Amino acid sequence: MIGFVERTSCPGCDSRTVRTLLDLPFDDPKLSGFVRTYYRIDPAILDARYVLDQCGRCGLIFQRFVGNDALLEELYSHWAPTAGDASEIASFTANIASPEASRDGHEVMTASAFFGRPIRELRVLDYGMGWGLWPAIAAKLGANAYGTELSEKMRVEAERNGVKVLAEPFDRDFDFINLEQVIEHVPAPSDLLRRLSRSVRPGGIIKLSLPNAANAPKIITKIITGTYRGDYPTIIPIQPLEHINSFTPRAVRHMAENVGLAVVKPTLAQRYSFIGRSPLSAKELARPVWQYHNRRNIYVWLRLPSR
Repeated sequence: MIGFVERTSCPGCDSRTVRTLLDLPFDDPKLSGFVRTYYRIDPAILDARYVLDQCGRCGLIFQRFVGNDALLEELYSHWAPTAGDASEIASFTANIASPEASRDGHEVMTASAFFGRPIRELRVLDYGMGWGLWPAIAAKLGANAYGTELSEKMRVEAERNGVKVLAEPFDRDFDFINLEQVIEHVPAPSDLLRRLSRSVRPGGIIKLSLPNAANAPKIITKIITGTYRGDYPTIIPIQPLEHINSFTPRAVRHMAENVGLAVVKPTLAQRYSFIGRSPLSAKELARPVWQYHNRRNIYVWLRLPSR
């Protein structure tokens, strides 16, 4: 039976010092338009409230009530808009065909330069891989590539592209674990990082890419005053049901420190190690710098200290 679980402490740093910023039923007119249009459900079936709390220690804004296993299964299998098949996504097909020219390929090359080891010696994991593009690219470049995913259909597609599919717990030491637009969806993000840090070799990297919620207070004000119009782009950082953790760079740093990980940044030379490997667009040439300054997204590498 679908339902909700209440979180009473900060899921990022575990602090119990929190304050409530917003408290509405899902079928309140200030919010219901988005829920009804985006998820194609009647908000009245959601037997909980949309409550946004903020941690007094790290500043993380989080939804107090999150879906139980049954609700999450329903949400990600039926309610959330998804593409039908990987083959229908033009960028997926193009990147698989030219891995050395792709964003993900360049990231794998950066990791290789950062560690000072050839790609073929790297063991990498994409946690929550979706259709498995990132690990498929890594595999095509020669890495030992693994991935996790709840959807059986997506796991089959990833295996078809050379990805070894795993289920927790992991018993391998990875050099690089990729979390692309994942951590904002997870009910217990700091617990996930703790688990994954046990699967990273000393000196290894856990990479996070996630929405930047620095403007979340302004979005909350729009909802409270009734000026939010129900569109998707505006509400992304605090998206009901899915983006249950709304991180700022400060909150990410606190979470990392809380689990014993340190923020690191590859050098410019390492980020541009893909130069000369393939024809490049202006976008690819700008990305290694832009991704660290994009106000809409947080991009960070977290390193497990060497023993």
